[in-house]
Amino acid sequence: MSSFRLIILAFACAGFPLTLPGEEKKTEEIEIEAKLIEATKPPTAKDVLPYRRALATSLYRVKKVKRGRYVEEKVLVVRWVVWEGKEVKGATGRKKVQTEKLRLARLDTLAAFKNDFIADDIRDRELPLYLDLDSMPAKAAAKNRSAEKLKRPADVRR
Repeated sequence: MSSFRLIILAFACAGFPLTLPGEEKKTEEIEIEAKLIEATKPPTAKDVLPYRRALATSLYRVKKVKRGRYVEEKVLVVRWVVWEGKEVKGATGRKKVQTEKLRLARLDTLAAFKNDFIADDIRDRELPLYLDLDSMPAKAAAKNRSAEKLKRPADVRR
């Protein structure tokens, strides 16, 4: 993994804003149809100790933008694979042949990941990370119905 990518992931995980004050990015959801190209092998709960939550990256080829604005051919997605010390059901077994509908928010506009592990083996380093909003386990998702309810970096008090 390149050192630049590690720095970006460290900032995203630490909840640091990746924009200058007054230039905070609005958390905007997008919906796309995309086909899986490559996926990082999801770690187990034991693999990520002492972390209690973990995300893993997947690379998709964008087929169609259903809502919002996205102009790249590919999208780099993180999804929950470990939540509160337990593996997330359905986090594994995605097939490269199927097209998926994804509801995403750009990770660097969210500050809810400072205590989370991100597993990343994807080699395409030019794309920003997007969170799969529907990968959050059901109980936690009930508390956070949309990306707007997650704190943006500008809302974090230091």
